[in-house]
Amino acid sequence: MKTSRRVPRPFLGLILPMLPAAVSAALLREVFDRGMEQSPAAIGVYALATLSLVLLTVRLLRCVRAVRLRLRQTALWQWLADDPRRRALASARLSLAVTLCYCLAKAAAAVRLRCLWMGTLAAYFLVLCLLRCLLLRQLGSGAEGEAQRLRLRRLSGWTLLLWTAVLGAVVVLTVRDGRAIRYPGHLIYAAAFYCFYQLLSAAVALLRRRGGAEPTGRRLALATALVSLFFLQASMLQTFGDGAAWQQGMQLATGGLLLLVVSSMALAMIVAGRRVR
Repeated sequence: MKTSRRVPRPFLGLILPMLPAAVSAALLREVFDRGMEQSPAAIGVYALATLSLVLLTVRLLRCVRAVRLRLRQTALWQWLADDPRRRALASARLSLAVTLCYCLAKAAAAVRLRCLWMGTLAAYFLVLCLLRCLLLRQLGSGAEGEAQRLRLRRLSGWTLLLWTAVLGAVVVLTVRDGRAIRYPGHLIYAAAFYCFYQLLSAAVALLRRRGGAEPTGRRLALATALVSLFFLQASMLQTFGDGAAWQQGMQLATGGLLLLVVSSMALAMIVAGRRVR
């Protein structure tokens, strides 16, 4: 007797928003192939694409939640769940390892190609590694007192300001030279999907403030998600845009807003680190 696998409800519900997402992707391709970017029909296609991407991201968040419920029944999850600080350390170490790999890859490409763009990205990921190291230090300083934790938070704020300066160089190169990360084929749609998922996850974590988690980690997650959104915008304009003058202005406005938000986060961390309780 054959047994059929039951599809979990969250994943079954993921199929429905994938249909308008696929339709909007096909319509976007037709709009850009036919040069109809400024037509009234293109506005409706843009709205449909945005709405379908948001719905798909929300549904994916529910699927991730269902997977987490399954994982909570495993022995490894129970071992991590016994200590929230242990779980936060594991996540921070994994993020540091991934960021370090990105930094080494961009540095190697910068040396090999003698490319200023790659060198700037390597510096961006290097400072991001320093921020993640400071975050690890903060997560491990629970027993060292409030003064030590505030000092590390203040140091993280100054490092975030340094990261903002490097990010400013990335924004200048992106706007002036039209630099952007290129995604082959349809991979740009997957990058867009992951970017919105990362942004929503960081925003939810920042608003919830659940479990007394270290605020530096929440702010850093939101900052990196906003930077990913800026990179995605540059890639989509380079892939689908026609080089119009408004594209450079849009990149400049988005980059300036990004720098303002990240520098505000850094100043808030510095001020919070100076408070004596």
